[in-house]
Amino acid sequence: VNIEYKLDKNLKLELEKSTFSVLFENLLWNAIKFSWKNANIEIGSSKNSFWIKDSGEWMDEEQLTKIWDKFYRNDTNTQWFWIWLFLVKRLVLLYWWNIGVESSKWKWTKFTINF
Repeated sequence: VNIEYKLDKNLKLELEKSTFSVLFENLLWNAIKFSWKNANIEIGSSKNSFWIKDSGEWMDEEQLTKIWDKFYRNDTNTQWFWIWLFLVKRLVLLYWWNIGVESSKWKWTKFTINF
């Protein structure tokens, strides 16, 4: 996996270290898990946002609206649920921020947290 950083070095946020860890680790884990071999992952920030974009498989628009639901599972053959994205969204909302996802099926997915 290749990781490219596009970070605004002047960005400063006040939040608990454990909160940032949960947000970052879960979004990065999803990017790695759902990317192809030799994937490109972009981690970036600007004055008002933070994002992680991967190059890999993802879901269609209908499924993307459901990923924030507690215990949503897009494939009934898997043993895991989307509980972590549910928790990520709740943590984002605690800071009065918002989170969104965009995707081009089989090409890329981008999670963005707006402050």
